[in-house]
Amino acid sequence: MPSAFSPNGDGLNDVFRIEGITYQVIKKFVIYNKFGQIVFSTYNNNNGWDGTQNGKPCDMGTYYYLIKVACRTVAARHIKEILHRSGMQHQG
Repeated sequence: MPSAFSPNGDGLNDVFRIEGITYQVIKKFVIYNKFGQIVFSTYNNNNGWDGTQNGKPCDMGTYYYLIKVACRTVAARHIKEILHRSGMQHQG
């Protein structure tokens, strides 16, 4: 997972997404602002956050994310939850 991204439209690191998912399916990927409000949510492995909320750019700062994945294998059907508390930096 990246620790920062820069959604400034230059084509480099413009979208914060989960990459390298091969054996898991995203059950929930949510990004929260510093007030605990949801600014982005998806259940799709291919979707990522472009730094906006309701079509408007979010402020630069620290955002927090929750990722809930399920293993695709029959032997490992448990759900893993990851709450990254250190946050990521939104750099505009």
